[in-house]
Amino acid sequence: MNPKVNNKILIISSAFMLLISLPMMLFTFNMVYSASPYDKSGDNLQAIGLLIGAGIYIFSMLVAIAGLSFANKPYKYNWCRNLGLILMLITLLDTILLRAYFIITMLPLLILNIIYITGTRNNAEIDSNRNL
Repeated sequence: MNPKVNNKILIISSAFMLLISLPMMLFTFNMVYSASPYDKSGDNLQAIGLLIGAGIYIFSMLVAIAGLSFANKPYKYNWCRNLGLILMLITLLDTILLRAYFIITMLPLLILNIIYITGTRNNAEIDSNRNL
C-alpha cells in the first residue's frame, strides 16, 4: 500500500476509536448491573469481564491518541503497532470472561483495532510480503 493510504487509515481508525471509546465505556459500565443478577452465585465472571472491558476502552483511548499523534511519523508506526497488538491481546483474553456479552460490548473495538493495526504497516513489511 501507499504510505499515504496507511497514514489515512491510521488517522481514520484512530479518530473513530477515540470517538466510540467514551460512550462504549459508559455503556459497558451500565451493562455490569444487567449482567450481575444473572450470574450464578460465586460465578461473577461476566461482571468482572465487563469491568475489564471498560478498562480496555480506557486503554483504547491511549492507543487512539498515540495513533493520531504519530500518524505523520512512519518511523513511529512500530510503537503504535505494539500498542495495538497489546490492545488486541487484552481484548481477546477478555473474551473468556465476557462470553456472550463480547459481541455487544467489545466487537466495535475489535474491528477498529484490526483496521488500526493494518494502518500501522510500513512499506518495508508490505514489500517483503509481496516477495514471498
